[in-house]
Amino acid sequence: MLGNVQAFSDNENDPNTSRREEFPALMEPNPAADATERVRRGLSEAIAGLEDLIGANAGQKKTLRSYLKEVRNMLQALGGTDQPLQRYAQLARMLRDRRLALGMSLEALGQRIGVSASTLKQIESGVRAPSRKTLLLLQKASELELNLEGFLSKQTAPQVSTSLNCFIAPGYEPVKMVMELSEVLNGPGGYLEQTSAYLEHQSALQYLRMANEPGYSTAHRVGNQLERVAEVIWDNSRGSGMEMIALGAGDSREEVRLVQNIVARMELPDLRLYLLDISQPLLSEGFKHAADVLYNQHGVSYFAMQANFHHMDRYTQLHYTPERSHRRRLVTMLGGTLGNLDNEPKFFKYNLIGCHPGDLLLMDFQLACAPVSDPDAIRRREPSLSGGKPLGQRALEDWLSSAIWRHCRNVADVRFHYELLTNGAVPGSYSIEVVATVHARGREPRQFSLFRFRRYDMDSLSSCLAGLGWDAIAQYPIAYPNGGGHATMIFRKRAMP
Repeated sequence: MLGNVQAFSDNENDPNTSRREEFPALMEPNPAADATERVRRGLSEAIAGLEDLIGANAGQKKTLRSYLKEVRNMLQALGGTDQPLQRYAQLARMLRDRRLALGMSLEALGQRIGVSASTLKQIESGVRAPSRKTLLLLQKASELELNLEGFLSKQTAPQVSTSLNCFIAPGYEPVKMVMELSEVLNGPGGYLEQTSAYLEHQSALQYLRMANEPGYSTAHRVGNQLERVAEVIWDNSRGSGMEMIALGAGDSREEVRLVQNIVARMELPDLRLYLLDISQPLLSEGFKHAADVLYNQHGVSYFAMQANFHHMDRYTQLHYTPERSHRRRLVTMLGGTLGNLDNEPKFFKYNLIGCHPGDLLLMDFQLACAPVSDPDAIRRREPSLSGGKPLGQRALEDWLSSAIWRHCRNVADVRFHYELLTNGAVPGSYSIEVVATVHARGREPRQFSLFRFRRYDMDSLSSCLAGLGWDAIAQYPIAYPNGGGHATMIFRKRAMP
């Protein structure tokens, strides 16, 4: 369900408003409520485990059922709901109505399908959830006309939440941004900010096609390092809930896999995932993926923020940290998002102002092929600068040129070339600028700087961030034989004097 700025009201005048109905970043700190919620999740897990044990342990069913009843009573006393029973409540009513309409007693139905009358009574009264075996037996009783496919399937459809799960940032105007993009592309030439490449649905589709090509995935996705990354993150946040803010999340494949790896290490899962992207189609794709994968994961919430992460300093919802919330913030920049920053030091100094000592920062990036002091060596080793055709370049050019073909009038041809820029804001870094020359009928050729791919020296990047209060605590470089490669690094916010 989409929400606008009003989704963040505190509802101070409505004492009955549930905490779950609020976009959680603005919830007032309440240690007792947080602890109660953790206990509820633990009891829900215990209920699921006991039900599995009852089905697999014939010798102790009576004892286990007494434990199950006690745990359910505890959950109810804390204001929680038994999700399995809640799910089967409609089935319980339907079963009773159909049985009575047929004039069948509990004993008669029990004999018909081979289930005791007491078990059926507990199911109809909502005291007990039916086992898979019982569901199969009920389905065979054709006269009941029960459609149980949804209950028998291994994965059930996610329940639609009534809580707000999407926030559109103030000042975010995608239609205006596309109009401005069109104006620039029909002008004499110019420089396009990198996020313009993701704005439109067609551009987003082209990007997703490119992002799923083997060459791009190898270079830009964390992949099998996620388990090691998750271990470090968990070691540095034990006992705390987690706020994971995924900047430039795109299709959110890596972010969701990271969530799964982190949650697998939590005794009581407690994680909120915020997917932030400027592109509405990419954000929708990423949020749908998160919902498909995480909807039945206890203790995990996920939210979408349609916003420009260059303006993160304006989004106070992400900076709010209750003093007694006992939560750790994790900011992620995966898939090469770091290279989308115009000025990295400025971003980390002013845009992550909400981070506190102990908060974590995860990023991946491309490694420099040669020192920035030797531009000739860079040109020799970078395939796009030496005249080579690196894997995935065709898909890249199709993606970046798609907006030109849509917006520029009378286009006849688009040609690309690549330029080296050695004046990076981070010492030791350089950029490969993608420049398109547009040939249109009746006009002189025009040039547009469409995109920039940055390369970093890992030690220099670490030193730069250390000066801004972020200490490197883990690094996973993968170097190529002829120079270059990619790396994943984790930083921790240091208490500044």
